[in-house]
Amino acid sequence: MRKLSVAICIPAYNEEKNIGYLLRAILAQKTKDFTLEKIIVASDGSSDKTVEIIRKIKDKRILLISGKKRIGQPARQNQMVRLCSSDIFVLLEADTLPANNQFLYNLIYPFILDKDKKLGLTYGERITLKHRNFFESVMNYSFLLKKRLLKVVNDKHNLYLFGGQSGRAICRILFKKMKWRDDLPEDTYSYLKCLSSGYKIKYCQKALIYFRFVTNFKDYCRQSKKYLQGRDSLSKYIGNKKINDHYLISFRVYISFIAIEIVKHPLKLITYISILIISRIINWRRPDLNPYWEIYTSTKTLITPNSGLSENE
Repeated sequence: MRKLSVAICIPAYNEEKNIGYLLRAILAQKTKDFTLEKIIVASDGSSDKTVEIIRKIKDKRILLISGKKRIGQPARQNQMVRLCSSDIFVLLEADTLPANNQFLYNLIYPFILDKDKKLGLTYGERITLKHRNFFESVMNYSFLLKKRLLKVVNDKHNLYLFGGQSGRAICRILFKKMKWRDDLPEDTYSYLKCLSSGYKIKYCQKALIYFRFVTNFKDYCRQSKKYLQGRDSLSKYIGNKKINDHYLISFRVYISFIAIEIVKHPLKLITYISILIISRIINWRRPDLNPYWEIYTSTKTLITPNSGLSENE
């Protein structure tokens, strides 16, 4: 039986703090039942040492696209797709890190089992890293709270649990249909394109991948602005009703969770709600989404002395 072929694609803009660790973690992955054909990294006009670090890692499977000009993540992903002919296209964010050497296998395994070829996309399980300050601890708390809340609402998959930092594996027929747009959030577009094309989505709880939250309010506002711009764009693209079908959570469910959390974690809950409200006020008037959003630098450093990760992770 022929093994599935896999291409990994990583868009990168000023990712010098993590890109080397990520590439080494990918090269250390167990490749049972699939063949890792290539690892494409597209530097989107990086002005730091991203390209230099990539070039130092010697492996014939690594293909570097050293873009001199910033054209945005969607355009870079379209560029990488054109270079892929593998069975599976794996898209990873440059500021993430597989939690173990089984990440790729667990992300791809559902495709190995997919005899009727109805599976279009799989995504992994994000794990927050140990916080570095109180602000980040509140962000970690909010993420875990949302996960518990959403698994009550929908224990399969939804747009809140699905995100670019989860890692995505996409079958060839589907990724060849993908044409990411500058005016839409690329991760949500992938999710909706899969469903509208008649394919299934699989949440891979064993495909563990680390990511880091922002550590300050300024970066949170930038992150929140991008999220809100994305929702605005999606509303124009597919309409408010469909957006609400994917995002809306009933007021009753919210209230029941808040009632429990205000007793268990009053300080973190109140702090998070305050941060959320203030950021929404600041971002009340916002321009349309564009591919050149301001990056939030505090998410880029995953490996630190107290992160629980080592340089060999």
